[in-house]
Amino acid sequence: MPAHIRKHEANGEAPQKRARSEAAKPKLRVKNPDGSLSTLTSGETTAQLKREAMGGKETPEEETIVIESSDDEMGGDERDAANDTAMGKTPEDSDEEEDDDNMVDNGAIELANEDIDVDGDAPTAAKAKAVRSRNWKVVEKVDILDEYVEKKNEGYGLKRFCKHIEGKYKRNLQPRTFRMWRSDEVEIRASGALQKSDRRMQSKPREKVGKYPDMECELAEKIRGMRQFGIVVETWMVDVEARLILHKRWPSKFPQPSEDGSGDEEFPFKCSNTWRTKFFKRHCFSVKNIGKKFNAQGTKEEKMCCAAEFHIQMRVLQLSFIRDPIYGYTSPFFVFSHDQVPLGLCDSNGTTVHDTGDYCVYDAVGKDSDTKRFCTLNLFGAMQYRTDGRNIPKPHIVFQASGFKAGCDWHDKDEVALWDPRVIVSFQQNGWVDSRTHKYGLKEVFGPINSLLVEEDMRGVSVEDNLSSHKTEDVMNFWDNDPSLSQFTRPQFVPPNMTDIIQVIDRHIGVIYKRYVYRAFREAYMKLYHEAVEKAGGKNEGVKVRALTPCEKRIITTKAVADCHAKLTGPACKTYYRAFIATATWMPVNHLYEDWVLRSSIDPDDSCSDGIQRV
Repeated sequence: MPAHIRKHEANGEAPQKRARSEAAKPKLRVKNPDGSLSTLTSGETTAQLKREAMGGKETPEEETIVIESSDDEMGGDERDAANDTAMGKTPEDSDEEEDDDNMVDNGAIELANEDIDVDGDAPTAAKAKAVRSRNWKVVEKVDILDEYVEKKNEGYGLKRFCKHIEGKYKRNLQPRTFRMWRSDEVEIRASGALQKSDRRMQSKPREKVGKYPDMECELAEKIRGMRQFGIVVETWMVDVEARLILHKRWPSKFPQPSEDGSGDEEFPFKCSNTWRTKFFKRHCFSVKNIGKKFNAQGTKEEKMCCAAEFHIQMRVLQLSFIRDPIYGYTSPFFVFSHDQVPLGLCDSNGTTVHDTGDYCVYDAVGKDSDTKRFCTLNLFGAMQYRTDGRNIPKPHIVFQASGFKAGCDWHDKDEVALWDPRVIVSFQQNGWVDSRTHKYGLKEVFGPINSLLVEEDMRGVSVEDNLSSHKTEDVMNFWDNDPSLSQFTRPQFVPPNMTDIIQVIDRHIGVIYKRYVYRAFREAYMKLYHEAVEKAGGKNEGVKVRALTPCEKRIITTKAVADCHAKLTGPACKTYYRAFIATATWMPVNHLYEDWVLRSSIDPDDSCSDGIQRV
């Protein structure tokens, strides 16, 4: 037992706390404007000390902080109890709350014991600039006060509850701040109730609608109707349906849309990408993938060397004989690229408009076989096309059958009559181009063009890939001896495994024909859907969309390929020409072009857009 307690008990007095000496009491020091330090005494404030340092001038902007000494007449426990009573707290609340350390949050005050010598000239670490967070809203304070009542029943103390609030709101909440909220709880709740009754707090954002909400509602119903049966809905189909609905509802304002889309630019409603995006958002649609995508590998250094060798070979051919003043061996009207394009009826990487959040996305009308090869397009394309169209080669489509058959020998003559006459059709067991099918295509496609070459005393050149059916002995003899190819040289083959880089059709052209077939197939199912809905009285209930027959698929394919080929071979279209230039398959010879300009006395700037001008 300490000696001072035994002394009090011997005198019959109650034990008293031993008063600390002046040396043991903590001191607070404040830094003066001149850099010196002053010690605060009991009951003194920083403002008083600063006024003395500044010659008695008032500093009202400074925060006044009263420092209580530790030897007040009222003990520390008694003072805490009195403060709790003044704030309306019960002893039980005080037991739950953990007291924070007394801190003076002022950059000018430093706490030090008397035995610590502070050197005013000593360098101090730079303080990080404090970033003040936003104030708590009144509504948030009310919610936190309500939550505290619930958490208190679960055994949460004040410090634990503040940590819980910090994790929930991602903001710092000190226990001292929350005590102040509790002391002002009545005023906080009254202010929160007043704000909740404000009409601005009760207002709801206006629901956004489009310019033609009735059209959009009907369009959304049609899209969901087609997706209900698994019909793929592409974005261009949304535009087509929107124009049809607008014409049906307001025929005087919106004319009948054209079937080929030629009048879409003049249609009053543009169906822009911005409108389509907002329409999808308003009606909870999004574009989703049906298949997977893969990334093609980049060009390797050895492939570039092979491409350079191929280009040198073509330049040598061009300079072997001068029949064209710019291109050498022959005119760009008679240089053809030849390749096979496998055609499917559905894109394996296709997308559809569907309800957001629904992961059951499928194509019910397109079979798995439709995403694979349905037929093969044996395609020939010239670098440039004449205005009379005599050098335009017909596209050759190879369908699947029990064996090889020419199109004219097909058993269904009614189907043959519905094929587009602008294409050549034949059949093969697997729908591929074998040697026999290849020879048939060469004769039917190049035969009429060979007659034109004879008339103009020109030569034809065909650039092909290394398909095995292109290089058989039978096929090469056909090139040398058949009269329908008398004006053609032997084909020029691109290096192996280079078709995706320098093959004109494979690199730039084939995908365009594929897209035309995909679109034609979707349009056919849209038409079937409309017919089925019309038979059902305009409702989706009980509607059954039948599948297309193989005969209908062949008819649709011939029409789509013919339309695409007619567009790409028009005199105003430069798609094939740009593809030949991009792959450097057949290029103008520079020195021949310069000599031709000098002989003709023509300014090169006056030449036509493709760089070619003939006398």
